[in-house]
Amino acid sequence: MSGPSVKIPADWLDSDRIEDLGADVVLLMLTALGQSARQTSNGVVPRRQLRKLWPVDDVDGAIAQLVKVGEIEERGADLFFIHWGDFILSEDEVDQIRAGSRERTERSRRHQRGDHSMCRPNYCREAARLRDASRHESRDRDGTVRVSDADPYRSDPTRPLGRGGEGEGRPPAGPRSAGAPRAAASSPPGGSRPPGAATPWELGITPRVL
Repeated sequence: MSGPSVKIPADWLDSDRIEDLGADVVLLMLTALGQSARQTSNGVVPRRQLRKLWPVDDVDGAIAQLVKVGEIEERGADLFFIHWGDFILSEDEVDQIRAGSRERTERSRRHQRGDHSMCRPNYCREAARLRDASRHESRDRDGTVRVSDADPYRSDPTRPLGRGGEGEGRPPAGPRSAGAPRAAASSPPGGSRPPGAATPWELGITPRVL
């Protein structure tokens, strides 16, 4: 926004009641609305201010005409333009536009310095790259498989399968003295071990219970 402005509705200009006011009174009203836009006063203009705007022969007479057609409401030392919202922006709208302008200016300055934290990915390639990298990092972090350092549990394959499908064997109770022979493993159900087949005990695999 380059500055305050006054929008003139076409149907307002075409109305008979405004045409009957005369050009000077219409211009006085429009310049008063311009003053309200500059001051962001939401349609309120001091009465004395009208004498500094568009020159008319009879300011009080012009005000009386605008009151009669429903354009002005007198409030003591101030005049309130009833339909001001059809012509100018409100104070809140002006504040939003100014805030957006400041944000765009700051975004441009940071972009030129290589800081893309405020950039929009749709308009800045570097911002789009950073956004995509962040998404990949988030997916990788959520999908990481964590490996425990604890000793794994190994079931004894020479014992019958339990209800859960795992061998339910456990190592012999109590410590084994040094040099003592290893305990012979029991044969699997229904027959002897195949020739040459080694039991976990003979391979040196000691089951651990977690």
